Amino acid sequence: MIRKLTISSLLITIFLLINSIGYSQNVKITDFDVPVSRAQQLILNGFYNWSQTGDSVTTNEFNVAGNYNRFYTSLPFAWSVGITASTSRKFNDTTRIGYALSSDIRKYFARTTGFFGFAGVTSNYLFQRENDKPNRPEVDLNAGLGYGRFINATSLAKAIRIDQDLRSAGITTKYMPKTTMIEIAKIIDRESEYRTKYKAIYEAKIIEDIAAKVAGSGVSKETALSSLSFFRIRQVLFGINQFINPRYYGGDIRVGVDYTVLTRNASIVRPAAGLIVLGRYSYPIDIKQQVNLNALARTPMDSLFFKQITGQGGVDYSYNLTNKISFVAAYQVTFVQTADISRPKISVANHLVTAGLNFYLENYISLNMRATYEKPYNQLRRMATNIGLTYTFF
Repeated sequence: MIRKLTISSLLITIFLLINSIGYSQNVKITDFDVPVSRAQQLILNGFYNWSQTGDSVTTNEFNVAGNYNRFYTSLPFAWSVGITASTSRKFNDTTRIGYALSSDIRKYFARTTGFFGFAGVTSNYLFQRENDKPNRPEVDLNAGLGYGRFINATSLAKAIRIDQDLRSAGITTKYMPKTTMIEIAKIIDRESEYRTKYKAIYEAKIIEDIAAKVAGSGVSKETALSSLSFFRIRQVLFGINQFINPRYYGGDIRVGVDYTVLTRNASIVRPAAGLIVLGRYSYPIDIKQQVNLNALARTPMDSLFFKQITGQGGVDYSYNLTNKISFVAAYQVTFVQTADISRPKISVANHLVTAGLNFYLENYISLNMRATYEKPYNQLRRMATNIGLTYTFF
């Protein structure tokens, strides 16, 4: 068994190395290290499942969710916020409406180090009743210290795609220099600034500025913006007939405390504050591949301190097969570890594996196909498939 795993690991490593070596452009995702970076994304997705056996309906359910994320980072300061709102209904059940909010702020102590202080707020809400009482929003606070830097480099990924498309269209004679690519990424990163300043004509303005960098790169056949180069740049910049997954690199580790301000129901006793350790790491293997890792552990700051540990960890991977098709896979584990002296050691773990494909259709709409394998602790395994649609606003 060990030998099989070793051979499989070796083959995977060789595959990744071949893909990385085959990348011949002058810039990598990890070259994106600008003083200020901004990114935002708003998507809407949903699915509907229905089935019937004989004259009886056995499945009739739907789910619609909207997701908004915003990200900002600078040398001394960074913040992010994400919110998901959804509504769903299962067969012979009530309609459920809820949201999940996560926000984070980081203040770096110096421009030359990765030490920072952080604070965050998370909140969840699901419209339903528990113990004959209506639910309310759950609110949790966290704060502490950390080290590292996590960078959103999606704008450089778009610049690389523009570089590829312009060369394939014959607009440039070879790949643009690294300095030009970084300058284009900085322009793309300021999209919200262009939108605010130029309003209805901001698309033309940002494309003109990008085209000016291309023209001055020394590898362009054009000295002025042509209709073809405008078309190519616009397609990548605004995700027309293609998509680019968010790209990150770097990581950080944090140690702090969390505290529940409000439980989800008045009948639920507020838990003790907890010591938390969080870690995340992202690495773009090459322009097409990305891997992300995350981990969280928590122990209550009461009589169960370090006697009970709860947490989760996971890894996800994405691979752009083409500009319109991407493969995604993820593994997630949640666990509870108890080592109380008065009772035997107990370890509980739930495992979840997902894999699927995203297909870009048209007009910012993509088709998502997913397969799921779940193994809850001490329960039968569960397997499911799902097909849904996603609309990307920006």
